[in-house]
Parts: sequence; structure tokens; C-alpha cells
Amino acid sequence: DHAGDNNNITIRQAVGPTGRSRMTIYTHCDSNTLNLNQGYNSNGTFDAVDSNNHYLNLHLTGNSNNITTVQKDSGSGAGQYMESTISGSNNMLDLRQSNASGKIMFTNVNGSSNSVTANQKDGGQHYLDIKLIGNGHSVTAVQQNGGNHAATIDLTNSGGASTVNMTQQGSTAQTYSI
Repeated sequence: DHAGDNNNITIRQAVGPTGRSRMTIYTHCDSNTLNLNQGYNSNGTFDAVDSNNHYLNLHLTGNSNNITTVQKDSGSGAGQYMESTISGSNNMLDLRQSNASGKIMFTNVNGSSNSVTANQKDGGQHYLDIKLIGNGHSVTAVQQNGGNHAATIDLTNSGGASTVNMTQQGSTAQTYSI
């Protein structure tokens, strides 16, 4: 749990060969920078072929926050699962999951003028569900190669335009729902 404004918070969680990882964050704040890394990188480095059960659950209430999440797995694990619930305006979210299989990402944003960048990357078994309520949102989503893509992007607004850029890429299995 965190409450407070104008903070720069970095949390890095590494996992050993048989370990698990779980991160749950509740924060009520404005104008913070949050850098949340499981398996590291971006660029606190580590990784050492991270290979385990990631789970990241972020609940943020506030405005003008800059959030970066990274769940890295270059090993054989099927970790990664991310759920973000954001209530506020002018927040910037950079949500990344990486190699190997397993990825899933749920992002729910309620407010206006929020920016979401979601990048799942290679190795397949991607899934993505982004819901935004409010005006003036920007979404850039990339899933990349290895098939198994899928994607659901739901924009609900009361008249203000939003922008969506969606790339899924190669080895077949793409599905879109916008």
C-alpha cells in the first residue's frame, strides 16, 4: 500500500530457479513515477534467464502518474499475468511482458486523457484485454510473433475521441475485437 504524491518508486522482484513471484500494489497518489519489474530489466538488468510464475496486480487511484511495469521471462517458464486497475486522468502506462509463453494482460482505466502502451512480445500465447472509460485516451498495443495473439480493446466515452494503434504480427493466429 502506498499513499503520497511526487514520489519515484522502483520495485524489482527477482526469482530463483524454483521460485515464485507475486506483486500487489495499492496506491492513491498524484504525479508519481512507478517502475515495477518482475525478473527485472528496464533497465535494472538481472534476468539471468528468469523463469517463473509472475503475477502483478496494480490498483492506482490518482492523476498524472507515470507507470512502467515489466514482467520478463526469457526462460522456459509460463509466468506473466498482469492486471491493472487505474482510476484517474492524465496517467501514462507502459505495460510490458516478454518472451516465452504465458502472457495475459487485463487493463481497466477510468478517467480521461490516459495513455496506455502494452507490449507483450514474442513466443506466442498472448492475450490482451484493455477497457477504457472516459475521453481522449491513447492506446498503443503490440503483441508480436509466435501466433496465439487475441486482443480486446473496449473504449467507452461521452463524446471525446480516443486513438488506438494495434499490431499483432506473425505466425498466424490473430484475433481482434475493438
